[in-house]
Amino acid sequence: MAEKRKNTDKRDFCQEAEGYLHDVEEVKQSTKNQSKYFCCKFQKESSVHKVVCFSPNKFADFQNAEKLCSPVKLSQIKYSPGKRNIDILVNQNSDITIVPTKLPFKRRLLTKTTDVAEAISITKILEDPNVNMHATYNIKANVLQLQDESTVVIYGAKKRTKEIIVHDGTAHICISLFEHLIDEVDVNKSYEFLNVGIRNYLDKKSITTKLNTCIAELTEPIEVPKEFKLNLNNMREGTVNSASIQSDIICPNCKRRDPNFDHVMDDPTVKVIKCSNKLCLMTSRKKSFKHVVNGSLVLEFNDTIGTYSLNNDVATCFVEEINQPNLIADSSAFENYLLDDKNRFLFSMNARHITKIQLNKS
Repeated sequence: MAEKRKNTDKRDFCQEAEGYLHDVEEVKQSTKNQSKYFCCKFQKESSVHKVVCFSPNKFADFQNAEKLCSPVKLSQIKYSPGKRNIDILVNQNSDITIVPTKLPFKRRLLTKTTDVAEAISITKILEDPNVNMHATYNIKANVLQLQDESTVVIYGAKKRTKEIIVHDGTAHICISLFEHLIDEVDVNKSYEFLNVGIRNYLDKKSITTKLNTCIAELTEPIEVPKEFKLNLNNMREGTVNSASIQSDIICPNCKRRDPNFDHVMDDPTVKVIKCSNKLCLMTSRKKSFKHVVNGSLVLEFNDTIGTYSLNNDVATCFVEEINQPNLIADSSAFENYLLDDKNRFLFSMNARHITKIQLNKS
C-alpha cells in the first residue's frame, strides 16, 4: 500500500507555474511527524498562492530568488486545496529555475497592512522646519525625469535603485525607488506614492520608498506650472577625498558575480563560460561577460563633506568621455585617477547618488 501511494504522489506532482516568490520563511519542523518544511508566497499574474515546500535543501534557492526579485518557474509541483486558496506543494522532485525572459506581468508588493499616512505637499516637505522626519506620508506627483538605474548595498545586501524627479504642482523633489518599484513609473505620468518617508542628507531633503510603499497611477494628471523648467545640469566642482571602487564581472543572464569569472576571462583558450549560480547555470559566449563597477566617493564642496554612491552607468559615461575605458576593469587605477591632485572634477548629484561626473578643464 505504501509503494502504491508513493507512485500516486509522483503522478500528482506534475504541474508547473511561473511567477515571483515572496516572504520566504525559515525552515520549520512539524510537530506531528518531525518532518522539516518551509513556506512562502507565489505571485502569479492574477493570483497569489501559499507554497509549502517539503524539501529543506531548496530553501537557499527560494531565498535567493526572492532576494533577486527574479521570475521563476516551479516544475513538478502539486496544486492542493488550502484553507483560503489553492496551495502549491513542493517536494524533493520539484524544480525551481530562473525564467530567462521577462514574464508578461511584473512583480508587485504584497502588503498585509499599511501605515497610517497623511497626505503632504512637496512644498511643506522642503520648507516646513517642523515636518516630522520619522512619519509616513502619501504624495501625489507627476514624474518629470528618470535617472539611470544603479545598485547600492544596504545592510550587506545589494539593491536595485533609481532616482526620479517629481513635481506635485507646488515644487519638485527627488524620490529614491528600490527593487520592483523601479518598473512601476514612467515619465510624464502622475502617481500617488503611498507610505513614503523623508530623509535629509547634507541639508537636502528627498523622499525614499519603504518596504510597504505602493504606487498607484492617477487618472487625473497633476498639472505642472508651465513656467517651471527642470534644470539638472548644475555641476559643482568638488574634491574627491576618498574613493572605494569595486569592479566585478557579471553573468549576462542572471547579473550575478562569480569569482571564477576573473580567472577564465584572461584565458585565450576559453570561448564560453558557464555560470555557477544554481538558479541560472546558463552557458554564454565569453565576450558577453562585462565588467561593471560600483563604489562610493567622499566628496568635499567648499566646507561640506559627504559620501555619495557611484553606479556603473555614471562611471562608464565618465571613463568614455576621458577616453580611458580600461578604468572600468581596473578598480585600483580608477581610484588613483580620482584621487590624483592633477585632476579636477565637476559633479551633479541627486540625494546621495552621483548622477554625472565631468573633468573640469577650466
